[in-house]
Amino acid sequence: LEKCSTCTPQEYHKKPLPEISDRLIAGIMEGRHAYQGPEHIVIDVTNRCQLRCNACWLYSPYLKEHKPSDEWLNKQIPYERMKSFISEASSMGTKIIRFTGGGEPLLYEGILDLLELAKSKNIKTALTTNFYNVSENMLKDLIKLNLDEIALSIWAPDARTYTEMHPGTTEENFQKIKENLKKIKMET
Repeated sequence: LEKCSTCTPQEYHKKPLPEISDRLIAGIMEGRHAYQGPEHIVIDVTNRCQLRCNACWLYSPYLKEHKPSDEWLNKQIPYERMKSFISEASSMGTKIIRFTGGGEPLLYEGILDLLELAKSKNIKTALTTNFYNVSENMLKDLIKLNLDEIALSIWAPDARTYTEMHPGTTEENFQKIKENLKKIKMET
């Protein structure tokens, strides 16, 4: 049978399927057509980052001649495209969006608006961040958003290891991250 964008699961079969309201189950039973989008999306909004973590696939100081081009390191998804993407994902039944990046998502201009948009569409909203140099205002805004999850990518259990894994940082940077985490815990 020919595919069509408006067909119901029953129209794809010679033998009708029982009426199915769950789009995921309908797609599984039909076998050739998805009736909803992905449940969980992980999106890299930007490749820009302010750190040079040793194990990073984009910014590690050990990459040397294998380092990506400056053009690649500055790539990010246009803001208007991200807004329409979130709306499309919502209409397809997406339940979770994780904002992350080859770089640091908090460097993406408009990230707070995008996080808020996803939350307003009843999508569980998660953020993976290095949490480096988060300002007091940014911290307050993140707390207000009541994100479903904030995951930290810090690769260190203590300040000394943090500076070893993140060249160019200080032990005070690690302490600031800890302080900001305590503030979030107190507010939630």
